[in-house]
Amino acid sequence: MSNLWEENLKRLLASNKKKAVLCIGNRFRMDDAVACLLCDRIKGKEDLIIINAESNPENYIDTIAREKVQLLIIIDAANFGGEEGEIRFVGEDQISCLTLSTHSLPLSLILSMIRLDISQIEAYFIGIQISRWGFGEELSPGVLNSLGHMINIFKECGYA
Repeated sequence: MSNLWEENLKRLLASNKKKAVLCIGNRFRMDDAVACLLCDRIKGKEDLIIINAESNPENYIDTIAREKVQLLIIIDAANFGGEEGEIRFVGEDQISCLTLSTHSLPLSLILSMIRLDISQIEAYFIGIQISRWGFGEELSPGVLNSLGHMINIFKECGYA
């Protein structure tokens, strides 16, 4: 049986709206690299923009506004007390509860800034529970497994 996050991600990717996937993380902080590595493996199309923001999502506010994105999917490593590699899908109202904050500005503030240009944007967050965030490039086994699973979802939807 499919997990709720899978169903929600597939539903969003199937939407006819102009979409963007904003991947956030630090390639040199172990599990925090998971979204960046996902971004390397998925492909945008006319209806989907892929943004590998790494540790600076605020640098892409203008891009999201200029492209008139209607649906924003933010993917980031998170620390919500779950099992290593557990994936959670949440709405915008819960984003501040899940982020690890390896980036300089809170995601809720970044979304507020985006809303200055696109007031009706829908935003969703997919967080992947990390277990290691020290310096290094190796993912923990659970996070690596979740990365593969997410790549497969994007592939099924025609974006990898």
